[in-house]
Amino acid sequence: MTNDKFKLKIPIAQKQQLYQAIVTLFTIVLGIVLTLSAQFVSSEFGLPQESPVLDPILGLGTSHFTAIEADTFTGALTGAVTGNVTGDLTGHVTAAIETENIGLPSIVTVDIITSTATGTVATVTDGEIWLVHSVFVQTTTNFDCTGDDCTLTVGDGNDADGFLAAADASLQAAFTEATGYPAGFYGIEAASGGAYTLDDGGPFVYAPSGADETIDYAIAGTTPAAGAATIYVVYTRIQ
Repeated sequence: MTNDKFKLKIPIAQKQQLYQAIVTLFTIVLGIVLTLSAQFVSSEFGLPQESPVLDPILGLGTSHFTAIEADTFTGALTGAVTGNVTGDLTGHVTAAIETENIGLPSIVTVDIITSTATGTVATVTDGEIWLVHSVFVQTTTNFDCTGDDCTLTVGDGNDADGFLAAADASLQAAFTEATGYPAGFYGIEAASGGAYTLDDGGPFVYAPSGADETIDYAIAGTTPAAGAATIYVVYTRIQ
């Protein structure tokens, strides 16, 4: 007599069902273990709690890194970009011409022609503080006066040519202030400026109290017949 008579024989179909049941049970147990592990990690490290998902580990990771990304960009933009400044993630900052910034250099320009003999270039509002770095002019159309005596001055109510006093020869589109300088520009060299231009390169400070201050220009000469230019003021407002 052999032991074959005592062997338990299970039909193939039942074997497959038993195998599937074991796999299902293992999957459920593994899911419970992973879920509990994820909750433990979240609790220990203060990570945001996840709602139930098909893959708790993937859900935890996705939520965590999304939060880091959002916080990083929000903090960088809030802390580094203020006022009239446009910033990007590379640290590049763009300050638009004709837009006043606080704490960053600003540039204001005014186009002038000989038919308008006087005008205002910029206004420093009462209570503001400006550090004026430079004032210069770019001639785009030759100034033409009888006797070649055209002049252009830029200053304020205290000193009419405090920033600039350009004679006729300097108000020509082909004029160069120094070797290598672009044609048509005048007032870049310290010696070309007025009393407000400091030889050591320091700024002229405006801090009006009680009334606005204006930077003005005036064109003079005998019967001006032609002439056009752009006046530039480069400054930093700190208050």
